[in-house]
Amino acid sequence: MLKRVALLISLFVLLTAVFTTQAQEKLRFDELFEGEITDDVTAVEYTITIDEGSLVVFEMQRAEKSSLYSTAIRVSDPNGGVLVDNSGEVTEERTIVGFRAVVGGQYTVTATRGQFSSSTGEYILRAILVEELTDGATVEGTVSNESGSVYYALPAGQPLTVSYLHTSGDFYLDFDVWLITESQGAIRIATGGAVENITTSFGLTTETDYFMLVSVGASVIDFEFNDVESNYLVTATFN
Repeated sequence: MLKRVALLISLFVLLTAVFTTQAQEKLRFDELFEGEITDDVTAVEYTITIDEGSLVVFEMQRAEKSSLYSTAIRVSDPNGGVLVDNSGEVTEERTIVGFRAVVGGQYTVTATRGQFSSSTGEYILRAILVEELTDGATVEGTVSNESGSVYYALPAGQPLTVSYLHTSGDFYLDFDVWLITESQGAIRIATGGAVENITTSFGLTTETDYFMLVSVGASVIDFEFNDVESNYLVTATFN
């Protein structure tokens, strides 16, 4: 009898500990949220309210001096349907996912790691409302250590040319095009580095079934070991 009581108490303590680690935190757009993946806590849940039609990007990356070299994100809509989950893949120190919110309400975002990884460490999570590039769009911006990479959405099913020009700053940024899939997150389909006074352009027809992005920024390592403060110009032309 005593053994059974002791077992029930141990089970209660274990369940209580699991519940505590699963407590949800409220995400807010354009703020940095720090968390940690450990041997005991391999997933941390957040909630965020998103308006219908919003263009949203979530970025999770290894924090400075952290050993978390595998990051993954799972996003569920207000009805519990999984929009994207790349935890079943071999993942890297930065994960990017994005989508257009079909319905408004409370979404659940889970920061975790790839299922094949045992790495642990601190991470930084960002929720970003992004702008969709329109025909003739000309966007000037700055990327710094404080801002992190900057993202823009591309319209679906549209032939277009998107271009990038480094306008000032000693650090030369990366210019990338991403395709977001449900099971893999962001897949880089085009990349170009800045060359002084030379415009980098990509011509493509965007997918109708997948969310697509362009980004201007740098890798996790570049942000960690360099002073980044550079200005850019991004333009879009529909063909």
